[in-house]
Amino acid sequence: MRQAISRQTLIGMVREFTGPQWQPREIGVMLDHRSSRFICEQLASASIRLAQPYSYIALENSLLSLPPLGYKAAAPGHPTSRYEALSADFLGSFKQLLHSYVKEMDLNIEFAAGLCDLSKRSLQHKLTAQGTCYSRVVDEARFDVAKRML
Repeated sequence: MRQAISRQTLIGMVREFTGPQWQPREIGVMLDHRSSRFICEQLASASIRLAQPYSYIALENSLLSLPPLGYKAAAPGHPTSRYEALSADFLGSFKQLLHSYVKEMDLNIEFAAGLCDLSKRSLQHKLTAQGTCYSRVVDEARFDVAKRML
């Protein structure tokens, strides 16, 4: 899951310069198995290379000289323009991942499980082990985002 969050963070950083529709042409991941169907759909135009020695996102040379678009142009509706440090625990990382998606109309557990490369049941088990449930985590993520917007 940390790789998924890191990948989304890197893509978000590039979108600060290119706009919200930018897609990478190539992504390298250290994992040796395919990403979830959801991630593959979201990055349909990208070539995803598995079992790489390090994770990376390939950038076109033309992007390296672009100035930032500014918060509103880069990510309309996105609650934050600053990147926070990744949380060290599963629950914190999961909530950080949800921050990018809280405005989705149908932020259901299947969608969230796909983001984490987990089954719905595995995600439920992990959250139960942390003493919480999916709806509570989504509510907390929405509250966090609302606080930042204020």
